[in-house]
Amino acid sequence: MRIVPNRHGLPKLFVRDGSALTVASTRDAGEIAKNFLLANSAAFPFTQTEVDQLRLTVRDAALEATHLVFNQTLNGVDVFEGQIKFTLGKSGEVIQVSCGDVMPGLVLSTTPRIRPEDAEQEARASVRAETRGTVLRAPELVIFPVDASTARLAYRLFLEVDADQLYEMVIDAEDRKVLFRHNTYVFAGQARVWTQSPSTGTRQLVTFPDGWLPSSLFAWMITALPSTGLRDVAIVTVVTVIS
Repeated sequence: MRIVPNRHGLPKLFVRDGSALTVASTRDAGEIAKNFLLANSAAFPFTQTEVDQLRLTVRDAALEATHLVFNQTLNGVDVFEGQIKFTLGKSGEVIQVSCGDVMPGLVLSTTPRIRPEDAEQEARASVRAETRGTVLRAPELVIFPVDASTARLAYRLFLEVDADQLYEMVIDAEDRKVLFRHNTYVFAGQARVWTQSPSTGTRQLVTFPDGWLPSSLFAWMITALPSTGLRDVAIVTVVTVIS
């Protein structure tokens, strides 16, 4: 058994080298995953209620494996980056489990003190964009983990200031503090290509011009894709194609 802890002491990676973590099962993949958490409470100290409140955000079933992603919730509010990911084999055996910033035993009021408009105002002020820019996704409540035992109710939103700045921000729903801010625009694209034709020479690693990666593409992705709780799924800011 190999367990790599995350910053909260929970398994960032839970795997058994060379074999599966469980025997085969014909049950539904989601049921298998939740039962695994309850059966391994020493590593994943969730209550039955907490497991029942996990929200399935990704279910990717292929011939050889099924990939599941759950997000921890409390009273219907997602925990920011609070994912639990499972890989199941084709016979229903659990192959691997990994955790993000989940918080077993979470107790927190999910009633905000400020309005979504107040969160947007604070977000704009923090990047000096009071009268410009566009909110691409309306502020939504999330629970933001501060450490292993502390969390804050907050609003998460995306603010596009200009062609070079599209911020993902988390604003405290009680005192308006900026808890998290990240510019999702990073313009870099590389690929191994034939500079003339496949019949001439070998492929070379080249960097695409910035103009080949329009910022409008990423803005469209944020507004068009459903909220999954996964920043790396909703926003693709670095494109690297090397094969």
